[in-house]
Amino acid sequence: MDYLSDVIVYCRELSSEKATERKKSLEKLKNLLHKKSVINSLDYNSQHGREKVRERNALTWDDIIREVHSYVYLETQLLQKGKEPQSATARSSREKKKQEIGGVFKFVVKQAENRGPRLRASQLIRQITEVLRDEFMLVAYGLDYSSVLLKNVLTVRKYCSEIGEKTWHDLITLFCKLFGDPDCGLDKILLSRIIHSLISAAMVRCDLRPKKLLAFFTNVFKDIRTEKRFAVIEHLISAVNTFVLSIAQNSRAQVCKFGESICINMLYLWENRPSNTLKEEILVFLRTQMAAHHPGGVRRDQIGSFAHDWDDWQSLLRKLYELFYTDLQQQNNRTRFSASSKDTNLPENYLELIVDICNQLFLENVSSIDVTQISTQQGPGTKKRRLESGWCYVLEFLSDRDQHLQMIPWIQLVTRFLEKYPKNFPQEQVAPYLATIANQLGDFKRVEVIRHLMDCARSFINALKMFPEVSEHGEILKKISLSALRCVSVHQAEDSAYRLLTSMARQQLVIEQELWNLFLPSVTRPSSSAVQFLNSYLTLYKIPEHYRNHLTSLLAQSLEGEEKNYPLRKQLLDWVFPERSQCLNISAGMASEQRAEPWEISPLVVLLLLKNQSDVPNRCCDFDKNAGGSYYTNLEQLFLQSSNEFEIEKDILKVKPISMCSINVSLLNELYKSVLRLFKEKTTILEEVTDCDLNHLESLSWYICMIGNFIVWSVRYKVFHEGELTDGECVKCMKVLLRKFGRNVKLVAAQENCSSSLRILTNLQRTFLPDEELNSDEEYSVALRLRSLVPACVIEEFMNIVVEKNKKANGNQSFAADKSHIIHGADDFDDFDMEDSTQHTEDQDDDFMDDGFAESQGSEATETHGHALKSILDESQLTEKQKLHLEIVRTLCFWCGFDSPDVKRKAGIEMDVDQSFIKSKLVKTLESIESNRSFDLSKLKLVIKVLTSSYQHVSEENLSSMITALRVVAKAQRQDQEVCALCLESLCHLVPLLQSEDDMVTRCVSESRNDALILLSAFLNLPFDKCPEKMRLEMAKCMVQFLKADPEQNWAKVSMKGDDGTTEKVPVANEFIKYLGDLSHAVRIYCAKAVQGLFMCNNVPCDRLTQDQCFDTIYSEIMDLLNLQDNLSAERALDERNNRVGSALTCLAYIVCASPVCEKKALFAYCQLTKARNVETEKIKMILHKLAKVQGFENEKSYIQTYLPYLIHQWLCLQYSMEDFPFQLAFCDSKHSFYREHYEILITELVMFKYIDTAKSVAASLDRDWLEVLKLCIPKIVVFILPQFAASRSGETSNDQVKKRTAHATACYDLLAEQATKEVVDKCIGSNLDVIVVNILLCLYDREEDEFIKTPIIRNLDPEPNPPCYNLYQTQTTLDYLTSSFSGNKSLVEVLSKTPVMHQNRLF
Repeated sequence: MDYLSDVIVYCRELSSEKATERKKSLEKLKNLLHKKSVINSLDYNSQHGREKVRERNALTWDDIIREVHSYVYLETQLLQKGKEPQSATARSSREKKKQEIGGVFKFVVKQAENRGPRLRASQLIRQITEVLRDEFMLVAYGLDYSSVLLKNVLTVRKYCSEIGEKTWHDLITLFCKLFGDPDCGLDKILLSRIIHSLISAAMVRCDLRPKKLLAFFTNVFKDIRTEKRFAVIEHLISAVNTFVLSIAQNSRAQVCKFGESICINMLYLWENRPSNTLKEEILVFLRTQMAAHHPGGVRRDQIGSFAHDWDDWQSLLRKLYELFYTDLQQQNNRTRFSASSKDTNLPENYLELIVDICNQLFLENVSSIDVTQISTQQGPGTKKRRLESGWCYVLEFLSDRDQHLQMIPWIQLVTRFLEKYPKNFPQEQVAPYLATIANQLGDFKRVEVIRHLMDCARSFINALKMFPEVSEHGEILKKISLSALRCVSVHQAEDSAYRLLTSMARQQLVIEQELWNLFLPSVTRPSSSAVQFLNSYLTLYKIPEHYRNHLTSLLAQSLEGEEKNYPLRKQLLDWVFPERSQCLNISAGMASEQRAEPWEISPLVVLLLLKNQSDVPNRCCDFDKNAGGSYYTNLEQLFLQSSNEFEIEKDILKVKPISMCSINVSLLNELYKSVLRLFKEKTTILEEVTDCDLNHLESLSWYICMIGNFIVWSVRYKVFHEGELTDGECVKCMKVLLRKFGRNVKLVAAQENCSSSLRILTNLQRTFLPDEELNSDEEYSVALRLRSLVPACVIEEFMNIVVEKNKKANGNQSFAADKSHIIHGADDFDDFDMEDSTQHTEDQDDDFMDDGFAESQGSEATETHGHALKSILDESQLTEKQKLHLEIVRTLCFWCGFDSPDVKRKAGIEMDVDQSFIKSKLVKTLESIESNRSFDLSKLKLVIKVLTSSYQHVSEENLSSMITALRVVAKAQRQDQEVCALCLESLCHLVPLLQSEDDMVTRCVSESRNDALILLSAFLNLPFDKCPEKMRLEMAKCMVQFLKADPEQNWAKVSMKGDDGTTEKVPVANEFIKYLGDLSHAVRIYCAKAVQGLFMCNNVPCDRLTQDQCFDTIYSEIMDLLNLQDNLSAERALDERNNRVGSALTCLAYIVCASPVCEKKALFAYCQLTKARNVETEKIKMILHKLAKVQGFENEKSYIQTYLPYLIHQWLCLQYSMEDFPFQLAFCDSKHSFYREHYEILITELVMFKYIDTAKSVAASLDRDWLEVLKLCIPKIVVFILPQFAASRSGETSNDQVKKRTAHATACYDLLAEQATKEVVDKCIGSNLDVIVVNILLCLYDREEDEFIKTPIIRNLDPEPNPPCYNLYQTQTTLDYLTSSFSGNKSLVEVLSKTPVMHQNRLF
């Protein structure tokens, strides 16, 4: 403590007015700061309890750095007062003095952070920026202070998490300004690295604003040709890519404009032999631009494409084509005589870019492209160059008879194009390409080329639906299949050949019988691709039972007593298990890379045991997932969504797999016994091995997984029932193998060879959890029985490893680290602990948030000095041992599955180890988690994700513990946005478990609900600048889960703070609706798609009142959203408008699909948006087209026509002019067309609203006589009037509403009579009485329960009717009134019998 007192004294003397005293004190201070006791005391004071720090003499590193900063200022003033030295020696001495002053700051920061971050971020940043903003100090110490920022601040997670949004923007602005200032004296490499690091760190922690940064990068890259150092360029382009990707989804127009302005400079850099790193960054930039301009490959004239200037962009596309055209030509010359294909394969990003460019430029009837030489080389003048293009030109490269390696890039181009854009490949080119590929495969000169040609052929086969004429070229396809069969035995081409054959089989194309000659142990091996082919083939085709290979036929003849039944199946079994006939030494790495995985082989073996294997569904092999839209990035999908180019998903349901109940399988007992003998033989051999090493353990795990999956597939395919397993041979083999595995299980974690151990654990995991979900009680019982076979010693050993790892981690903690979860002041916990809290400014937060990361922050590999800060969840930070421990945890979690009490009770299976006990132990390890360690957070994420899966039973206690663990992490790391997003993501997995069918829940569940809501409330109450886009998106997802768990909002209520500091309980739905107006387009789109949950309650629509209130709130939010600010730039305004309109229209579309009650209101909202917010009708028409299809209408025109009376009525109710009605939404080409097709509806409504002049203008626009048109409309008009007269006659005038309606009807009738005379009106009524009766019957709509329709719930959920509508009583009264007043004593039946067919068609 005496030393610490000396430190305080020396720190004070740093502010002395005497320079000599300051110098002496500084030297003494430096000496003391090297002493371990001083360092420990300062660390303790800085690390713990800020309230104790306020005590006298409780010195911290922050205090020292503050005094050092004062010292720097005093020394700077002294330097400035001195005269400018004249001699070289004096100048050198002055420069040395500057270096010493700047070095003091670096020294103290380094001493403070050697053991982890100890300083306060806000103070550190403030001191650095003050120096850099001072002109003199910038030149004197700018390099030192900038270096500290780069290496000691931006690489430390604690500091980055504490920096607020304003500070991030200020820092970026400052360094961009310094980069553009040639007199700042700082090296541009350092500045570019800092800009890159700042943007990389800031984009994770706040939403960056695009305007200023885009302007900065535009100016920088316009002059990039003058920059000769590639390091500067690399950092700048990396910064550009990081920044553009972070803003692209909200700023598409700005990104496109930016790209078009600097693309030509990127091409200049490309042509000047850039490094591989720079080349990759340029490719990322260009691909981002392609995604922004042409998401999903849409072309210029298609919906979804966008460019700031199409002419400029098209010119750049042609220039890009020239670039890769020249590149490939040069590559051809380099590789023509090369014997290696390493240099010929195009990198993935490069290939993707070329494919996207060709998709835009390879149009129909285009054989060449004129490229204007936009000078990327310095010098005057421009010229044009004509380049060959199109698929005919590419075909020439594929026709190279010598099969030179330069073919490969062009083959890759065709292959990838067919995978991404099969619809855009010209039909007429399919046959020539297939013929060329078939010929080349037949020649077979270079295996490297052949491999790519087979992949190309496979792309054509997969796109068979796009090219129906392919099936007509039988000879070509036969030639291709024969070539593929021949290539199977070629090692380098084997996988490509099998993939091609698999595609041909799935497309029902004929494959020659010679294929069975391949499946011999001496010819091919059971590789993964080969097994997948057979799995597909056997479920699609009947197996030729009597087929015999020539070699096997001779062998069978030479063996006496050889069974002749099912020769081909036996041949395939011999091929799958070559050891069966060759007696290989399986202890020498049986599960090697040369054979398929056990979970791939087991379903094939079961299929071979089924006589009718072609009748069972193919559930063991996935079809190609990468087709069409699956290649689109999330960014492209969002752009297409904004352009209304998306599919509306209604009532998303899981597709249930095909049931096996209807399929009668027939087991081949002879083969089944043969397989059992094989398993017993291998089990015996494995058990007898005494020298057990990791390779042998791998062999054991391989067969355990194989037999386990064999059992599962046998039950799945109904080979035998689960009840037959108990004493079965397979189960006995499993027991023996697992016992042997258990005796040697310690080898898994003891050996250094983690790769083998990881494969062993993978095999165990695939034993416990097959690929697809189990769908029957029998399959559940099998899964549980397999777990019961695992010896207790295996589970206990794995559990000990997990627990020991946990203890070791906690035991190595310092006292400081032990308190890492309780180090903040009380105020910091308020939101998480249900207590009142106040908001703090950034600086105030730093006072008590500083210690949240503890000493271990520095020990975890999350700080990479001098490099960009990695994500704390980045797996690359984990050691091999840590990855192994995580896989052990995953294995235990998988083993704990299928533990539902009901399943256990039905199966009656006894477990050696209680699954619930192990599960509780796993959850308990989360209690001591270190929230700043990558490994611990990865374990938290893993345990919660796996234990909350559908096949897991979670007890109330475990649920509570997991929520508590999340709260602990959130408390400790609430300023780390990445960790907060992880907590929210994990909470999403836990919320569904809070649901209960009973109204009364246990106290534990109630507390868990409360804790989960407190955690969500804490996040929702955080200031906006503390919640970047990713966090807000996770909050929205979390709220959706709460809506699903409690659709009635009985308990799902969050505590929200008002402006006055009070807290109010608010339903989650209310907060969720606010996110429809979020600043992030991605958040809005997600919420728009999830809005359906607000209108449903336990898969039943909510009541009408709830739905109406919900719609009104959403519509209000949409109207506010579309009210843009006036001070936005043109590009920003365009982006905001497009994005906001897109999310608003999407939201209304999903409401239409979810709520029949609000369907018409949503459709009218579309109409109203054209008037109130000037939304383009073309965008709405695109949505209506999709809705018509989803709602089951013949076309969009009939869809709108059905609801047009309602839309017109609501339009006029708002006193909008008929002239302004968006006739385009009725899918009419012009207003005249709209009037002509719908004049009866329009004039009827206009007359009832007494807009006679407007009605007359409608008639005039049709060039028809007003009276004539009016007469035609009278049968519809009187439907509004006569029921009110009938009510008046029946004496129902006591109600004020009835009086009001009657008065209005009388006024409209008088107006009608005034226009056409009373005689004409009555005559029209009489002559059209049958039509009027039918129209009145069509208006029958009874909201209340009546004696005929006892369905009040359905009535409550009926759609809003078209006006007018009448209940049953009103309808009967009106019909009586009509027959008595206008029918001339005819009955209603006689009136309707006038034209019965027409009326029947209308009514039914």
